[in-house]
Amino acid sequence: PIAADGALGPIADFHPYAPSAEQAARQIVAHGHCIIVDPTNRWAIACDAGLDRLMLYRLDPAAPRLIPHDPPYLQLRAGAAPRR
Repeated sequence: PIAADGALGPIADFHPYAPSAEQAARQIVAHGHCIIVDPTNRWAIACDAGLDRLMLYRLDPAAPRLIPHDPPYLQLRAGAAPRR
């Protein structure tokens, strides 16, 4: 959450990522790069430069939480390293 003065509140949700077996040879940890929220504030895309994935979430601001989409990510080509 973001307070009225712009300060960040406590962590509301957390989704750790781990590399798959085929990624482990070149990447031992995930590298979250950014999260982009759509203009309707209903969806979020997390770019992971280490896993070569776009993680897809539905936003629930009332909870607040990130709900993984089904499927939970879009796999990109090896080495794509998505970022904004």
